[in-house]
Amino acid sequence: MDFFDRQDLARRQTGRLIALFVVAVILIVAAVNAAAYGILRVGGAYVRVKRETPARFYTDRHRGEPIAPINSLRLYQRADIYVATSLVTLAIIACGTAYKVAMLSGGGSVVARSMGGRPIQPGSTQPEEVTLRNVVEEMSIASGVPVPQVYVMDDEDGINAFAAGFGTDDAVIAVTRGCLTRLSRDELQGVVAHEFSHILNGDMRLNLRLVGILHGILVIGLFGYGMLRSLEWVRVDGRSSRRAGKDNGLQVVLLIALAGVTLLVIGYVGVFFGKLIQAAVSRQREFLADASAVQFTRNPRGLAGALAKIAQLSDGSRVRSAAAVGAAHMFFSNITRARFVNLLATHPPIDQRIRAIDPTFDLAATPLARPLQTSASSVEPRPGTLDATTPGFATSHPTARLSATSVTETVGRPTPRSARFATDLLGALPDPLRRATSEPFSARAVALAILVSDEPEPRGRQLQIVQSQLDAPTFNEMMRLLRYIEHLPDEADLPMLDLALPALRQMSEDQRRQFRSVARALIEADGRVTVLEYAIFRVIRNQLPSLDASRRPRPVQHYAIRPLLGEISTVLSALAYRDGTSDSAASDAFRRGSAELDGSAEPLAPATDRSLAALDGALNRLAESAPGIKRRVVQAAAQVVAADGVVESDEAALLRAVCAALDVPLPPVT
Repeated sequence: MDFFDRQDLARRQTGRLIALFVVAVILIVAAVNAAAYGILRVGGAYVRVKRETPARFYTDRHRGEPIAPINSLRLYQRADIYVATSLVTLAIIACGTAYKVAMLSGGGSVVARSMGGRPIQPGSTQPEEVTLRNVVEEMSIASGVPVPQVYVMDDEDGINAFAAGFGTDDAVIAVTRGCLTRLSRDELQGVVAHEFSHILNGDMRLNLRLVGILHGILVIGLFGYGMLRSLEWVRVDGRSSRRAGKDNGLQVVLLIALAGVTLLVIGYVGVFFGKLIQAAVSRQREFLADASAVQFTRNPRGLAGALAKIAQLSDGSRVRSAAAVGAAHMFFSNITRARFVNLLATHPPIDQRIRAIDPTFDLAATPLARPLQTSASSVEPRPGTLDATTPGFATSHPTARLSATSVTETVGRPTPRSARFATDLLGALPDPLRRATSEPFSARAVALAILVSDEPEPRGRQLQIVQSQLDAPTFNEMMRLLRYIEHLPDEADLPMLDLALPALRQMSEDQRRQFRSVARALIEADGRVTVLEYAIFRVIRNQLPSLDASRRPRPVQHYAIRPLLGEISTVLSALAYRDGTSDSAASDAFRRGSAELDGSAEPLAPATDRSLAALDGALNRLAESAPGIKRRVVQAAAQVVAADGVVESDEAALLRAVCAALDVPLPPVT
């Protein structure tokens, strides 16, 4: 399956998840009603015995009429009681799910912190943390996604990790302390690549939904536990009441205790079904993530070695955090050593996973105590300079033969060539520029310097804007870094911004608002907006939203391509009219792109009709379309960019820009 098929599969599995949830809710409601029937039947019998001694009937003092015994009411046969019980049960489940979903609306960082995760600060100098950050950055650049925030669970000695978030714009990767102290760099890379595959395959959003749904199922048991705890505050005292009053108090206590125990038992039924749902959703996806990680790294020994250590160590992949129980399906491996692996385990058995990726791997020969390699070559990228003539980088990635089919096949599938691109880029960056991307103050200057034009006239206006709207230290820092930025090839602009994002996320709300305003002013300073400039602005806006904004993505809004032809025409026209492109060349490129849509696109937009607002509105609507529509848009964009069959470095940057705006991770076109 390609990226778009996997996205569709994730959407279909969401429907399957909802179906399983509905079945579990029906069974829980039925169990609660059965318990209510038993409680009313037993409780009625208990009251009948008490009330019928010593007389069969009691007499109403005021009217002198006999009162029937309690058993004649037959409460357990009244339908309205079970309707009310069902409604209350459904309300409890719905409230539990809604509460958890609302709590998770903050995105992946909320999940990581709930399990004791600590964010790695961009400027950290701890060797293990620097190595982990470098591995994550390499994979981010190679896969074409923004660099996620990285967390470490300091209190967890087992080997485990997870990726969380609603999308690539709020993704986090968290690893346990055991990953940093017990894995080699190759093994750590295999684990991180496995988690990146979950990001690229659309698993994170499904996993977060599953966490919310499971909490709704488990809350019945929590409610029963709360009823039992409430008995500590119930007092039965007959000194101030008649004997009958004391008996009534005992009856209430017994009914509450019976109801609490019953709900607690039903809650464990919910736990059982919750684990079944986790296993049904996650186990096959773990095999897919393992295969994707090996395809990415081309090193099955790394991932197999990490799995082997989990199998041999006493801690294995154990996670002690109580919050991890409801999120067990999100982790790299089982958080406990499950006895009933084939039925309830969220992950396949370790030996099956190893054989699937490397049948020749010798589990017994894997060393257990090999720590992370922290030599200079593995901790920090090699120093250097990067420009259009850098040996080993620019000259090895000048052009690429491209077809629309080849583009869609590489989306979400980092290749060895894209991995080498990432390694070369990080290794060739000048030291001052590399350090600047990891410091919050300098990262802002890096991002703004990327937007400064090479042409003298617009460059002068842009520098005036920065000088007038920002403080002097920020302006001076931008000017210091600008001499490094201006020598970068075009395809390095987006990766540089991605590298700076973790540090930029440290900005306050006021700093974010000002930064977005200055970035927009720089883009519009020359009166025109290129696709690359727009993509940079969109990354800034999406990755640095308001701090109190929900991270939950909007659902798919568009399933048919015909209502979107106007927006597609706007995007293809912007790609066709690149700098220095003649009208005839633009028309020919647009026609090639339109052919991917069966010629149904609207006419080529005039070269003058290219504003940030128009492009922004078009890509906003297209970003809300179904994966199948995005596939056709990317294919059409690839045909426009590569009208001559060859993609130059600047054309590859434009194509990646459009894909980034559509939340489609396109690896570097090399």
